[in-house]
Amino acid sequence: MKTKGIVFIALTIITVLLAVVLLNKRQQLMDRRHFNKHTFPKSVVVTNMTSMPKVDTIALVLSHLIFKFDTIEVKVYNMPRNFNRGEVEYYGIVQQLPFGRHKYIIFLNPEMGLSKIKLTMCHEFVHIHQYERGDLELNVNSYIWKGDTIVPSMKYDERPFEVEAFKKQRSIYKQLENLLYE
Repeated sequence: MKTKGIVFIALTIITVLLAVVLLNKRQQLMDRRHFNKHTFPKSVVVTNMTSMPKVDTIALVLSHLIFKFDTIEVKVYNMPRNFNRGEVEYYGIVQQLPFGRHKYIIFLNPEMGLSKIKLTMCHEFVHIHQYERGDLELNVNSYIWKGDTIVPSMKYDERPFEVEAFKKQRSIYKQLENLLYE
């Protein structure tokens, strides 16, 4: 009786590990697919300063084909290690540059796979859209959301601009996938 229980547990563990390996392998194959070719206006500029491939194409598709920005400049950098020393682990952070209009910097955690990069970029582009609409502003010690001050001590997942970004990121991800791989 005891042996059957041990065998059952061992088989369950082996099955779970095999499923994880197969899903990981499937994701690696999915990530190797080639992106479709698109043409973008010269006024939509993305600079990939990371070692992560395809980030520029992802940002261009999000900028012009999904969010319909005709003029925007986005620079993408690796996230400095000290960004993730708090209670929240960030995969990406976007900041609107204080000089000029339509200029942004995105910091991405360089330890993500392509699928997580795409999802994170979808999330960050919701924030860019919030900035562009005028709903979100960054103050020295706070955020301004639709005229209301949001202090940094508010729980991350309760901030209204984060709630919107999390709510929309999956549907934007589906649009992105369709445009990248049609």
